Amino acid sequence: MFLTPHIVRSTDDLEYETIRKREEFTRSAGISDERLEEVREREQERQAEAAARGEPYYPEPTRNPVRASILSHGARYPLERMSEIEGKQQAARERAASEAASDQRDPRYYVQAAVFSDEAAAMRTLTELVDAGYDGDLISGEVGGTVLYEVRLGPYPNLEEAKRIGGIVRDSHGLAPSVMIAPEEP
Repeated sequence: MFLTPHIVRSTDDLEYETIRKREEFTRSAGISDERLEEVREREQERQAEAAARGEPYYPEPTRNPVRASILSHGARYPLERMSEIEGKQQAARERAASEAASDQRDPRYYVQAAVFSDEAAAMRTLTELVDAGYDGDLISGEVGGTVLYEVRLGPYPNLEEAKRIGGIVRDSHGLAPSVMIAPEEP
């Protein structure tokens, strides 16, 4: 026996995996596609008739409990739902890829919260801001023979968000932040 894990993140994922496993089980049981299609059509007709009468649907009575369970399951999770779910998943993947590509093209905005020549003061300020819930980094560089430590917050997706965070940092921490656009990466 082999177990293959599948990550289920949503109800659609669960429904998709449920249908997939049912179909896999049905095929491994040796039921021909033609016979399976006949049974599905007959059960779909029975489902429609029950719905037209306003009655609940119950699978065709059978002495085989596995078959009854599969028919009931097929009514609850029709095979056609797989293509709908696949379409949704494909659209979500395309949207995510488009957003990722857009993120790479769009400039990233940062808030330069403060610049220090004292590393300990820079670390204290960064720690204070991170503890307040900001995502930040300490960046060092040499300017005119002096090492400076920049406390940088972000990145933020747009200029408005960066300005908003800069205003909050100015008002709540008494700093004089600046909004920066990240240098383009090669």
